[in-house]
Amino acid sequence: MKLGDGKQIKCFNAYGKEKVGINMTNTVILNDFKAFFEGLKKGYKYSRLGKTFATTNNFYFYDTGTGKVLNVTLSIYKILECLLETDTFDSIFQLGIANEELYTSLKEIKEAVQNENILQAPPVLTMVGPQTHSLVETIYGDLKQITLEITERCNFRCNYCIYSEGYESFREFGNKDMSFDVAQRAIDDLKNRSKNQKIVNIGFYGGEPLLRFPFIKECINYAQEVIKDKELTFTMTSNMSLMTTEIAEYFAGLKNKFVILASIDGPEFLHDKNRKYPNGEGTFNDVIVGLKCAFDAYNLAGKTDLIHLSMVIEKTGDYGKVLSEIKEFIQQTEWIPDNITTNVAHRSVYLQPTEYTGINSQEEKDYFLAGDAYADPILKWAKKENEDLLDRNKLYTSYYEEKIYYRIHDRPIYDKPMQFYPMNGCCVPFAKRTYVTAEGNYLICEKIGETPNIGNVFTGIDIEKVKKYYVDDYINEATKYCGECWAINICNECYLNCYNKNGINFCNRHLPCRANRYLIYQDLIMYHEILESTPEKLQYLNQLEFE
Repeated sequence: MKLGDGKQIKCFNAYGKEKVGINMTNTVILNDFKAFFEGLKKGYKYSRLGKTFATTNNFYFYDTGTGKVLNVTLSIYKILECLLETDTFDSIFQLGIANEELYTSLKEIKEAVQNENILQAPPVLTMVGPQTHSLVETIYGDLKQITLEITERCNFRCNYCIYSEGYESFREFGNKDMSFDVAQRAIDDLKNRSKNQKIVNIGFYGGEPLLRFPFIKECINYAQEVIKDKELTFTMTSNMSLMTTEIAEYFAGLKNKFVILASIDGPEFLHDKNRKYPNGEGTFNDVIVGLKCAFDAYNLAGKTDLIHLSMVIEKTGDYGKVLSEIKEFIQQTEWIPDNITTNVAHRSVYLQPTEYTGINSQEEKDYFLAGDAYADPILKWAKKENEDLLDRNKLYTSYYEEKIYYRIHDRPIYDKPMQFYPMNGCCVPFAKRTYVTAEGNYLICEKIGETPNIGNVFTGIDIEKVKKYYVDDYINEATKYCGECWAINICNECYLNCYNKNGINFCNRHLPCRANRYLIYQDLIMYHEILESTPEKLQYLNQLEFE
């Protein structure tokens, strides 16, 4: 069931105060309800069962087990919030709710448990997915994409690049180039492991891939020769400074789709703040020339939709101003289409090893109480811009927003609690995509740094190591923390931040998990603000798909 149709589950209705006139003492409430409510914990914590949140006009409860969002009264909201945060039933007597109202509200919650099957999420003992029941078949039949690190070299030194000093889990810039033998073997691997796919993709990555344009052409020619029974597509992530008319016309003229993900952070003063040459000079002028070459060529070929922008934005006190300046830059650059697809990302922070403190620890409560300090600034800005979600071309941040709202809109919803928990946002390792380093080693994707070696293009994939590190070890570690978390079924955290070169290591994940919980909490609020006022604006989400 989707809630984007404007319908809302309202299981809490007024039953009336049947106990009025009776001496409603704490003892009566304890006798009638304590055993029932403590039984819901099943030996664990209330916090894993759901999350309360409030919009401007309403109070809600998100139920972990069923995925339902329920409209509740203020009293019920306070009771549920108290149970989830304190983990003790007796704490409800400190809420200041009159005993008659407290009794009635508890009765309504109890009936909702029985009728709507809420507050009954089973304990998280394991996780399931294709990783657990069809790992080999998926790895050897469902490969969609290989990403080739064709060079470690780059002509930029962007301040926030993961290959810069400070990112200890990633290699620093090097001088290694991928050999054609490695590329051929990787392309053959894509052909052989994609029997269940109709469309496959080869991505060119670096470093800066345009440092090796002739090599890219070699790879494309070889791929076209050996992959003939599928739709073959290409992508490239580039800083665009080396793009020329000749190169752009080659990409635009291919019979295959060639998507360019162009890195640019907005107008010159913003872009040059972080995207620099090794000598410290800004790169904007060269980037804008290369980007225009690409748009000119792709425009002549009728393919401008294949050029996407990638923007990294710093979290600053003037975040809204920065986003508005980027919007103005796009609008005033006449050769950038108004409906350009833009991938907007926050600047990454260095990994911070942290001890796990728990879902309702004081640290987490302080984080949530900080409110706007951690709210998603892109969604906040878009809301202030009065964006009409029906107008897909209005804001350059639309793609980012759609992914956020889609996560809430398309969450799993069941009548009864789901009995199995998915592996969060984890892909099937080396199945959806495989990242091939310049030396030919296999990694899950370009976003993950050092991990245990599980194979290369010469020896193949070591399935036993994949199963150990990315299935068994991951599940054993994740259940320790995800088992306490109310967001487990709408979480998109993946293998990122979970490994070092020796294997599983969650100490870098605890802070990102806390931040992600808070963002999901904020997303629930913002989604339901729209649902209350203009639910038709969410209808188009039913037609979207995100991987």
